Amino acid sequence: MQTLLTDHFATYRAQYGASLPQLKAVARLQLCRTAALGAHVQCCPHGHIQGVWYNSCKHRSCPQCCALPQERWLLRVRSVLLDCPHHHMIFTLPAELHPLWRFNRERLAELLFTAVHRTLGAFSADPKYLAAMPGVMSCLHTWGRDLSLHPHLHCLLTHGGLNEAGDWIAPRKAVLFPQKPLMMVYRGKLLAALRRALLADELALPPGQSSQQCLNLCNQLGRKEWVVHCCQRYEHAAGVAKYLARYIKGGPLRNSQLLSVSKSQLRFRYQSHRTHTSAVAELSMETFLQRWLEHVPTPGKASIRYLGLYSSGGRRKLNLARQYFGQTPVNLPQLLGWQQYIARNWPASAICNACGAKLEHGSQVLPVRAAQ
Repeated sequence: MQTLLTDHFATYRAQYGASLPQLKAVARLQLCRTAALGAHVQCCPHGHIQGVWYNSCKHRSCPQCCALPQERWLLRVRSVLLDCPHHHMIFTLPAELHPLWRFNRERLAELLFTAVHRTLGAFSADPKYLAAMPGVMSCLHTWGRDLSLHPHLHCLLTHGGLNEAGDWIAPRKAVLFPQKPLMMVYRGKLLAALRRALLADELALPPGQSSQQCLNLCNQLGRKEWVVHCCQRYEHAAGVAKYLARYIKGGPLRNSQLLSVSKSQLRFRYQSHRTHTSAVAELSMETFLQRWLEHVPTPGKASIRYLGLYSSGGRRKLNLARQYFGQTPVNLPQLLGWQQYIARNWPASAICNACGAKLEHGSQVLPVRAAQ
């Protein structure tokens, strides 16, 4: 991916332009693990140097340096998750709203989060379904597996929640919330928020569309079925958390997916949702870069949010729930260092070849620009 951007992005930018966050993302990826970012020495306590390694860029879209941030997030999440069944729900944005999303990504992402969270809050508080506070973790994805635009929200919910008296309440049914009413409430809340934003002139309109046309579109979408997918209940949440971790860092494409790159075209492999088999996408270089750049995350905006028992303000209630399931109070793990990560996954790489001592982080090598 790094070589691809170095060879083709300048040509794409000259013709189509790019936003500031996209320019910053490309610049970071182009410098990732090069002398421009400096390096660190890996050695043992006796001074035997095993290697000098270039530093990573640490950008959320970089496929080269995503393994350690993913592992750190997983360790943190696993220390919080309740040992109970969980539900995985996916709330999608209709394709008719994609043009509006492209011109208002940050604003529409906020509306999407708010509509989904309020929907789940309404159903959780309803005595017909739960009347308790569940733990909720939501994660924003903007791409399909072929890199097409597909904004949707993954939500992980506990099968039950804590009521005001501090008792654990199990839902009356295995499905937690009924799918169609869930879709209708979510649809209504998001469309109402869109209408308010349009009437207040808070949204940038796509070329050729007026505010009234967008309002008419909202009316049309109110009569259409939206896609809200409720997966089968999981007995444990660890599997879903591991699935979501792949999307949190590293962007929508891994280097291993690339099959061939030419001056004008690119081929990559992906797992098709429709056929559940491996498929190959062949795109022009301009189309590929346009799709990839479209998914660069907004700086300063979290793509993961926590509600209810899993929120930072719900820690006391979460510990009460953990007590119900025989778990100890939440104890967040220490930040996993890169040396511990290497020792855990590649034990032989963490031992000095000369004396057998444990390797450690040695001196820093200044970035090329800083040294000059």
